[in-house]
Amino acid sequence: MNRFHFRYSKLGLKTISYIIIAIISAFILNIPFYDIVEKIVTQASEGKAYYETQLGIIQKDLKDFIDWNEVKTSDKDKLSEWNQQNWYVRLSVIKDGKVVYDTVNEPERIINIENAEERRLEHKEMDGTAQSTNHLINRKEMKFKDGDATIIMSAFFQAKFQNAINALSLTFIAASFIMVFLLLFHRNMAYIKKIEKGIRIAETGDLEYRIPVKGRDELSSLANSINNMCSELKNKIEIEGEMLNKNRDIVASISHDIRTPLTSVICYLDLISERKFKDEEELHQYIENARVKAYQIKNLSENLFTNSVENKKYEVGYEFEKINANELIFQIILDTQFDLEEAGFEVVVNNELRDQIHINVDITQFRRIFTNMISNILKYAEPEGDIVFATKKTENFLMIRQSNAVKKLERAEDSFGIGIKNCKEIIRNHDGFINIYNDEKNFTIEIGIPIV
Repeated sequence: MNRFHFRYSKLGLKTISYIIIAIISAFILNIPFYDIVEKIVTQASEGKAYYETQLGIIQKDLKDFIDWNEVKTSDKDKLSEWNQQNWYVRLSVIKDGKVVYDTVNEPERIINIENAEERRLEHKEMDGTAQSTNHLINRKEMKFKDGDATIIMSAFFQAKFQNAINALSLTFIAASFIMVFLLLFHRNMAYIKKIEKGIRIAETGDLEYRIPVKGRDELSSLANSINNMCSELKNKIEIEGEMLNKNRDIVASISHDIRTPLTSVICYLDLISERKFKDEEELHQYIENARVKAYQIKNLSENLFTNSVENKKYEVGYEFEKINANELIFQIILDTQFDLEEAGFEVVVNNELRDQIHINVDITQFRRIFTNMISNILKYAEPEGDIVFATKKTENFLMIRQSNAVKKLERAEDSFGIGIKNCKEIIRNHDGFINIYNDEKNFTIEIGIPIV
């Protein structure tokens, strides 16, 4: 059986408490307000000039009623009918010294105004105005159909305005309730406006702004959630920006690396086309070298395509394998030597590897290091100087060192450091290290790859 779990709201409890306080305050404030209004109306309605004028009007109305309806002094029903219409009037009719009609003796038809009169007298006693009230009771001879009679009349005009006083009192209670509630709820309203301001600022794209978190209710929780949302959104935008920049760097890096093997392929094809080879063996060597460079371009192109797609993790995929370092380094340096000698450079190789060692490398990425070396040499190396490659083994690393003299440039060539940046990234992913020494005369790059 499912049970209903009630979860109280802190903001709801606070609002209910505000409502209760506002109601109590409104009724308390209404007590003196009601008394003041009632006192003002009483004093105004019982003022001599006003009272006598209004009473004269009532007496004339009674005279007209008697004449029009031919009322006798004994016709209590007719007198009661008039008295009912003028319920705030106390009327006594005396004929031959005998009371033939009195308002108080008709309780089933006439509203009992004795309590109202008593209250009026009490007010007068309390505020010290209980003075002569002779003008409030008027005695007058009036002609009925069956003869003359004396009427004694007094009117409680305050009762006539009682509904208006009650309506004004209720209006005051409602206004007081609203004012007290708004005063109590003012801080919450101000806080809601701050939250709204924070949302509007976030809409403009400013995700640095933070809404101040105050209290421990739903509003503070909402403000905190909005702040967290802005932080998460800001972090996501920054991460996407970083990934886009990294993607551009990778695309630029691979595009840069493609140029050198592509140049080599074109060079080999030109040599073959122009038949600049000594014999069939050299021709096959040119073809094999061009094929190797073409596959290198193919692998780099695949990496370029893979990493040019947006909305993914911008990392080049590495496929590591355990390789005989002696054979790999010999082959790569041999290919590099061939490319550089074709470009007119003298290459010196100092191989100090005596023992067989193994390394974990991604061959395609590892070749990119030497591709970048070739590109760097073609741009900046002195053609008359030697290009020196040296390899040796330390306790934990395979060391590869390349150095060359730097040519004097008539004008600065465009360089964005992409080649060096590529080398550093590749070596870092192989858990190795790279040191670069560069001055105006000589350039040296030293690479260390962990031995397994």
